[in-house]
Amino acid sequence: MENFKGKISVIIPAYNESDNILNTLRETIKVFEKVGNSYEIVVVDDGSEDDTSKEAKKARANNNYVKVIRCSETNRGKGFAIKSGFEHVMVI
Repeated sequence: MENFKGKISVIIPAYNESDNILNTLRETIKVFEKVGNSYEIVVVDDGSEDDTSKEAKKARANNNYVKVIRCSETNRGKGFAIKSGFEHVMVI
C-alpha cells in the first residue's frame, strides 16, 4: 500500500458488532496512519439490534475519515450492505 498514491475506500459491513466494531476501526485507522495513504472508512450498519452504530460513531468523533451509515432497519445481508456502502464512497 505504501506505493499506492490514490485514495483507498474501505467498506465495513456490520451486523450486531457493538462489542467489536470500535476496536476494528481503531486498528484499521492505525494501519492507514502508519502507511500514510489517503483513505476513508464507511461502516454500514445493516439493521443491527444492538449499539453497533453508536459504537462506530465513537471512532468517527476522533477521525473525519470515518462514515457511519445505517442501510436498513432489518438485516438484509452482507451483499446489500456492501452495495449500500458503495453509494457513500467519495469519488475523487
